[in-house]
Amino acid sequence: MNKQHYITNSAGWNISSPRMNELLGLNPGEKLPREGMEPRMIQGICVYVLSTDEAHQLSKARKPHRVMAICPICETHVSRGRLQQHVGYQHPSA
Repeated sequence: MNKQHYITNSAGWNISSPRMNELLGLNPGEKLPREGMEPRMIQGICVYVLSTDEAHQLSKARKPHRVMAICPICETHVSRGRLQQHVGYQHPSA
């Protein structure tokens, strides 16, 4: 699996949520805005934040994932934290 297909930290591991929030332009400890955030490119991957209402409409979970990414291979919208898993299962030769 090629690491250019998911967002990594400086050691090459899947990036942590606090570091992801920094890349989204938030200050340390700042929460995601309730209204969501527009798409932006981070390490060549399109990332956006769902509003609280959108996230609850898409998921029955008490605390649904809101930071989303678009798979650079198939353009499927998946949770940013699941992008590495998605690429590994759906595109194993990538």
